[in-house]
Amino acid sequence: MTVICDRDGGDLARTRRRLLELLPIARAGEALREIVWAVEEGTLRQYEPAHALNIALKLVREGKWTRPNRMPPNWQRALARPEVCSAA
Repeated sequence: MTVICDRDGGDLARTRRRLLELLPIARAGEALREIVWAVEEGTLRQYEPAHALNIALKLVREGKWTRPNRMPPNWQRALARPEVCSAA
């Protein structure tokens, strides 16, 4: 699985900031969720993450971005993998 963030989370933060410049606040959050899915699990995963984000932002700027077809309706990004606990 492709992960979007570099060490400081800059790629994702820059994408969020750019979306807020391009879209109304209510739409920007959902668009970010869609873009993250497309880059990590969708059709944009075939590209390097930085390139995929640029492709998505270009589509947003041109008004051509649409919700990915196979994206699950309630998909949320897993920020941390659960740790398996065991007895000491």
